[in-house]
Amino acid sequence: MIADCHGWAGIGFGGYDPDLGFTEECEFAHNTLVDNSTQIGVQRSMNNRVYANLILGGETAVEFNDDLSKEDMVNDISGNAAADFEDEDSWTDEYGELFTDREEAAEEFRSLIDGVGSRFVPDEDMMELYHENAGTEE
Repeated sequence: MIADCHGWAGIGFGGYDPDLGFTEECEFAHNTLVDNSTQIGVQRSMNNRVYANLILGGETAVEFNDDLSKEDMVNDISGNAAADFEDEDSWTDEYGELFTDREEAAEEFRSLIDGVGSRFVPDEDMMELYHENAGTEE
């Protein structure tokens, strides 16, 4: 879960300058983003996937660095669930489903673990670690 980031973005990838980074062939999935100023920030990057994320609130859903050409930012942002952005135009149908309210979106992407993140299939070692640290039984 990434919440209340008021720098640039909850998830930001790529480089803002030709000499300062580039992101390629990465996946950003199964995150829960809540009330970040910008939820997803895209800079110089190609062939990355952003999918299966639960994205709630914030000012902007997806923001692209305007100083870069579209050829420098070819990525797949799709299959996400979202609700409640101040800038409603920052979300398009290609990014995933936009719900009318947070509870509806959260229910669609409910985690397999109560109160933890968006829907995913955790591996056994991570589940064991979670239960040890949370003091719960499996």
